[in-house]
Amino acid sequence: MVIALAVPAMVCLIPAVVPRPSAAWMVAGSLMVASLLGFPEGMSSTPSLLGVYGFYLPIALLAVLLAIQHQRIIHRQRTSKARHTVRE
Repeated sequence: MVIALAVPAMVCLIPAVVPRPSAAWMVAGSLMVASLLGFPEGMSSTPSLLGVYGFYLPIALLAVLLAIQHQRIIHRQRTSKARHTVRE
């Protein structure tokens, strides 16, 4: 059970190690897929390891929002850098 709880925590560390928008989207997507696949298992009467990930749906939604924000920050930085280059 501890391994099932450690996997999402380790996956969430990937964007901190690899600060790229693709890494943030990969983590958000993997958490969302695992949550959506595990949700029906988590609501069934027979417990399973995949069912644990069904309860990560709020965290997966937060990961998607953070990936969107990360994408906006990168876009804003590139836009301001392009404007600064044009003004010189």
